[in-house]
Amino acid sequence: GSTYPDATLRGASVSLGYQHFLDSVFFRVEVGSSSYDTVKVTSTNGHIVEADVDGEWARISIGKTF
Repeated sequence: GSTYPDATLRGASVSLGYQHFLDSVFFRVEVGSSSYDTVKVTSTNGHIVEADVDGEWARISIGKTF
């Protein structure tokens, strides 16, 4: 087996959301985006792994308040 060194990953994430209450139920909507630097590491046996982990997301939540 080979090992990989630790790597530092720098980036940012931002999201925007809205929440609405209706009696004892809430509805929540959120969208967001992340952008990180590309990271590249080389294992002890010479294998190179390069990753670009940017992405967007959306989420809808429904819950009950107490």
